[in-house]
Formats: sequence, C-alpha cells, structure tokens
Amino acid sequence: MAFSPIITKLYGPEAFGLLGAFVTVLAIVMPIAALSYPVAMFFNAMQQWLIRKKQFKLVL
Repeated sequence: MAFSPIITKLYGPEAFGLLGAFVTVLAIVMPIAALSYPVAMFFNAMQQWLIRKKQFKLVL
C-alpha cells in the first residue's frame, strides 16, 4: 500500500484493468486446480485399499 502512489504514476488505468482481470481469473482457477490433486490422491488410496481388501478375501 505504501508504493501505490508510485505504481499509479508508472502504470495507467488499462494496466490496472488487465491486472484485475488476471487476478480474477487466477482466483477462480487456482482453487479448482489445487483441489484436483488431493482428490486424485484420495481416490488412489481408496482404490489401493479396495484391492487389498479383495486380496485378503481371496486368501481366506
């Protein structure tokens, strides 16, 4: 916030509009992208658990 007067002198309103659009897109995309990895890890762990469960039943 301390540098905002300097930044407003360097960049025009068009640049701030472009920055706002970019930040908005990132705010929407990043949670979706971050959610996909933990969900994939959960499904992989669940699949491995089910395979072990089936193997255990076959042993008995």
